[in-house]
Amino acid sequence: FDLWLINYKTQGFPFCVGDTMGNPWMNEVIGTFDPYEFNVLLNARTAHDKGLKDGDEIVLESQFGKTTGSLKTTQLLHPQVLAVPGIHGLATSMNNPLVGRGTSCNRISPYREEDMAVDPITGGLERSPALKVYKA
Repeated sequence: FDLWLINYKTQGFPFCVGDTMGNPWMNEVIGTFDPYEFNVLLNARTAHDKGLKDGDEIVLESQFGKTTGSLKTTQLLHPQVLAVPGIHGLATSMNNPLVGRGTSCNRISPYREEDMAVDPITGGLERSPALKVYKA
């Protein structure tokens, strides 16, 4: 577990309000013109060192779970950070299936009570678990 998870949001889908992620037109436009929105971001040097490149399907694994995503390399991140879009992959039976598109950072974050990932001082949840990535 040599990387730290962060989540990010872009201007296209800044919040989950109003089911913007379930809007087919927005999904099409943002999916076509925003190279970051539906991808997992990793520092280009770190990706190179791990034998990964743009477009690779990767597995993200933490002690709390696993998920997959499509890789986008970038110089925007620290070499020890992996970034997942914060609101994707959260489909339920009541949502438009488009909401399930993308990688969910919740699947690799400690949100179950038995994970005991609560800071004893602040009461805040651990939002940046350590993880590793490898080609799917």
